[in-house]
Amino acid sequence: MKPCPYCSMELQDAAIKCRYCQRWLDPSLDSTLNADAPPLVLPPRTTAGLAIASLVCGIFWVFGIGSTAAVIMGYLALRQIRRNPLRLSGKGMAIAGVVLGWLGILGAALIIASGIYLWKAHTRQPQTPHSRQVQFTRSASALPGSSLSAGLQKPNLRLWLPPREPYAVTELFHEL
Repeated sequence: MKPCPYCSMELQDAAIKCRYCQRWLDPSLDSTLNADAPPLVLPPRTTAGLAIASLVCGIFWVFGIGSTAAVIMGYLALRQIRRNPLRLSGKGMAIAGVVLGWLGILGAALIIASGIYLWKAHTRQPQTPHSRQVQFTRSASALPGSSLSAGLQKPNLRLWLPPREPYAVTELFHEL
């Protein structure tokens, strides 16, 4: 077994043409090959810096700001990679950064919406009073000269107040 010099796939030793890339292994057999032309040497591919930055910002979303940056840089990286596919790589990182960025934006929107909902629910909820108002009225059953201890022994006795308008007294009730 020997590797193809063009695609590096394993071929049989007797093969004269690669079955994967369809190239001739012996240049003298290839009629389309121009022997006078120098071989085409491409510069090594580099990873797009915006793709790396997009992925990093997507992972560390920092309350939605990093997610927004990840989406913007990811789309810019995809455009650069699409314009120079032979020079730039990193399409997978750019796509991952865009996806993580959109998930971060969605998460930030859900956190903000739930915070607003809880804040509105808390302000709409009526506050439970810690005190209760009790209204005392004038009663004819208790005489002005009678003692209070004697009046408390009667079951239907109301507290006697001076002849004025009824007023409210606040008693504090503490729930234990």
